Amino acid sequence: MKKQLLILSFILINYTINTAFAQETLNNTTKHKWDIGAEISSPEEFTDPTFWLPANAGVSYNEKDNYAFSVGLFGAYHLHNDVFIRLRANVCNRNITVHSDDSREPLSVPASRDDTRKQSSGTLVFSVGKNIVEQKFIRACIGIELSTTFFGKFTEDYFANEMAGFGGDIQYTYLTYKAPGGYAIRLGPFVGGQFVFLKHFSVGPEISYAFQYYKTGGEASEHVIVVDINNSATIQDAIRNLSTTKEGMGFSKIKAVIRMSYSF
Repeated sequence: MKKQLLILSFILINYTINTAFAQETLNNTTKHKWDIGAEISSPEEFTDPTFWLPANAGVSYNEKDNYAFSVGLFGAYHLHNDVFIRLRANVCNRNITVHSDDSREPLSVPASRDDTRKQSSGTLVFSVGKNIVEQKFIRACIGIELSTTFFGKFTEDYFANEMAGFGGDIQYTYLTYKAPGGYAIRLGPFVGGQFVFLKHFSVGPEISYAFQYYKTGGEASEHVIVVDINNSATIQDAIRNLSTTKEGMGFSKIKAVIRMSYSF
């Protein structure tokens, strides 16, 4: 499937570039020059910290708090021959809190764990596209885009309240983990459409797929504190430095965008 998508990408790239620099004709100009507006899009995934998430070990597992959003602004300028150039900028924030416990397993050693992961990112996208359909109430386009995503720091905070074996002391564990973010550079095709519901306003979806180079992670740190509640004693207080660098090339996930445009 990825080979077919790569072949399609090269076909679209070649078609769009050739069209963009084709000879202009006076009878094929667009009716407007600018599109501006706002969009929501698929959120970025967490960069891989190569770190075990301890809350996943619970018997009863659920995500009690999970949110991710990616919003942005864009501007597009239309050339002749239905070709346009576009600049997009968006920000993304992702937060997941995982809870696990043994409350449904009365024969298990009592334990309750909460694990929160957070990361933000920002993306700049430059696109060259062509309107292949431009009717009164609908538009459709294809093109290529080059994007750069900068990932913020990945953080994880883990809290646990559990018994050290049957009848043992109650232990409280706090772990904080921080790893650098990194960046990804992507190049690939997009296809989209707009439904015109007023003279100057339209809304519609767009999907894209890209080949990417990424470099994330780096020198990370982990701080663990374990306290014996029964005896008011600190069992462990340690800081460990880790290396979590990830670098390589491959295909990104398919991304979706819903866009609201004003044309003039």
